[in-house]
Amino acid sequence: MRLRRALVARNQPPLLVLVRPGEHLCPRLRDIGSGIDLQAVRALAEAGGFGPWQRCQLFVGGASAAGARVLRQISKLRSARSILHFDQYDNLFVQISGWKRFRVYDPQQTRRPCPCLYPFPIHHPLDTRAQVDLEAPDLAAFPRLSEAVCSEVLLGPGQALFLPAYWWHEVVTEPHDGLTVSANFWFAAVYRLLTPTRPLVPSMQCELARQLEYLVSDCLSDRARLVPAFFSALRAAVEAVHAAADARSAAADAARADAAASEALHARRPAGVVPQEWQGLFEYVVRQLGSLVGHGSVLRFCLDLLDGGRFARLTLG
Repeated sequence: MRLRRALVARNQPPLLVLVRPGEHLCPRLRDIGSGIDLQAVRALAEAGGFGPWQRCQLFVGGASAAGARVLRQISKLRSARSILHFDQYDNLFVQISGWKRFRVYDPQQTRRPCPCLYPFPIHHPLDTRAQVDLEAPDLAAFPRLSEAVCSEVLLGPGQALFLPAYWWHEVVTEPHDGLTVSANFWFAAVYRLLTPTRPLVPSMQCELARQLEYLVSDCLSDRARLVPAFFSALRAAVEAVHAAADARSAAADAARADAAASEALHARRPAGVVPQEWQGLFEYVVRQLGSLVGHGSVLRFCLDLLDGGRFARLTLG
């Protein structure tokens, strides 16, 4: 693998230098920008097929050894935690000192991947986070969380983890007497949005679902509260088309499918929404989904990424 070879290449300078021989990390941290080997970063981006490098972020946490031991003994202080979320950048995460544990979820790992994690809607201020709490799971409120499949990675000093854009992850700092220091390198994924492959790869399907929330709200007079109803109607109409596909005659099949879809669609149309507006939005969305994910995958997309269950506990404007 080109990326792996680039990471483990011999006789190469380090990707990031924070401490040189004879120096100490504390009391003053070096300017992170002065320690970045830009040539190595560009080589990694090329080897991994990443977009342009955007920025580097430094994470530092911890306390003195004695202080940390006292805090853990007296208050049983919980480890620092970055709760379950995804990023819209490719991320190369480098551990410098201490240990961090990652819980990672594939964007489309199961039959209904995103509903398993109940992401907040795009209109919510926490739109890149999940509603679930992995350390205190509420299966009564979020029953599909039990279906989610997690991969755990323990990252130690000198190790790196690549997190593709839109992959869900939670990060927990392991107990450590000294400083826990990490750095990540963010690479823009925008080029994949501007020149997507068709059908869309799973991560881009996640972004498509997010953009559909914007589209539906905008087309329905900026009423985000109607998004769950439209997604429910869209799914029901597409399911009706599939259910009617067993007719023997192609002409009869088309007529039956259209009638079934229309009935399912308008049965879920909220009061006050013009029928032509509802119908037109449905037809436009289905055409676009067929082009972007494949006509045979529209129902699967609706089941996987447009499930209304994640809106149930939220109040939308």
